[in-house]
Amino acid sequence: MRMRGTVGRGGVLLGMLAALVIVAALMPIARPAQGDGGAPNLIYVVGGGPSDEDLVVIDVQQRAVAWRLPLSGIPYAVALSPDGRYAYVTIASNGMLDVIDAHDKKVVAEFPVGKEPTGMALDTTTATQRLLVTDAGESALAVVDATKHTVLDTITVGPHPSSVAIAGPASGIKDPTHAEAWVTSTDGKSVSVVDLATLQVIATIPMPAPALTVIIPQTSQVAYIGLDDGGIEVVRLASHTALGSLFTLKGSASAQMDYNAITGSIYVPDPTGNVVQVLRPATGDSDIMPNEPIRTLPFGDEPAAVAIPFDGSFAVIAHRATGQVTMLDLGTQKPIAQVQVFGHPVALITGSYPPALSGVNAAAVGLIITVIVLGGFVVVGQLLIITNRRTKKMQKRRAANDA
Repeated sequence: MRMRGTVGRGGVLLGMLAALVIVAALMPIARPAQGDGGAPNLIYVVGGGPSDEDLVVIDVQQRAVAWRLPLSGIPYAVALSPDGRYAYVTIASNGMLDVIDAHDKKVVAEFPVGKEPTGMALDTTTATQRLLVTDAGESALAVVDATKHTVLDTITVGPHPSSVAIAGPASGIKDPTHAEAWVTSTDGKSVSVVDLATLQVIATIPMPAPALTVIIPQTSQVAYIGLDDGGIEVVRLASHTALGSLFTLKGSASAQMDYNAITGSIYVPDPTGNVVQVLRPATGDSDIMPNEPIRTLPFGDEPAAVAIPFDGSFAVIAHRATGQVTMLDLGTQKPIAQVQVFGHPVALITGSYPPALSGVNAAAVGLIITVIVLGGFVVVGQLLIITNRRTKKMQKRRAANDA
């Protein structure tokens, strides 16, 4: 009996080890990449190319254009799927949303989302992966199923909306179970707040000038609103009340802002002033605004957009006038590279390399892994049965010999 027990346990351990080795060897092939987190590998730029209609992808390590793709019209904004597989681009000139497979480097879907789609944000607060798209032509916020490529709902917001940002559970909103979408309105001089659980407008916050852009850091307790006259307004998320002006640009309206998740600093491009202003973060606990700015970074050629990865390693700035993208070391605040994308880039985002396999191939690999692992368990089970049978025969022979 001692021999049978020892062989049985060894067989089980051998089988488990074999299965683990198979899974460990094969799973990295199908593991998805993470978009806009850690140290990104790519920069996605829209508005490049000879006709301002290209998606241009820059390799961060090589500091060069990796590939480019013509779109269906003049783009306005870009977003990435959580796994980095797809890039989504709003085409304001023809009312379409383009879906690009970043692995296959081609447009795989194109569908209407209103008259003039502008700003966009990816909503991952529900089981359905959604895109929130502002429609300047119809004063609406379109809720789009990002996987089925269909418009689920439209919500009336302030006239001529231009951008949208999401206030998640940790941002300081009143009800953490109901994420919010904040939508700027240029003609209405306001910000509409949409409850993403009920898809209803729950607040309209007046602004002193047309509201163009908005960013909401994940744990900031406040939203930053860029106004047409160059003002940067601060609004408390929990109460939906304006706290006042954080800063006023010397030029005119700000372009695509972003923030450093490590330091909390806000990076505001000033296209007409040819600078990027670095601002101290405000706090939702006080109406007193910090002394601004921390620093002013001189950039010629109309800085039109800023994007910073979550690790705060660097920033990228798109220059509308010259069609260049500057990589900025956030430690030294010095440029480390410039890449020519041509055209007039208007928006950009950082992200990782897409998964090594296409969606179909990844599913096939997953199926193969499952079959191999299950087959391994079957083989191990058969070996255990054979081993036990041999052990019993040996025990019977010994018992016969002893008799």
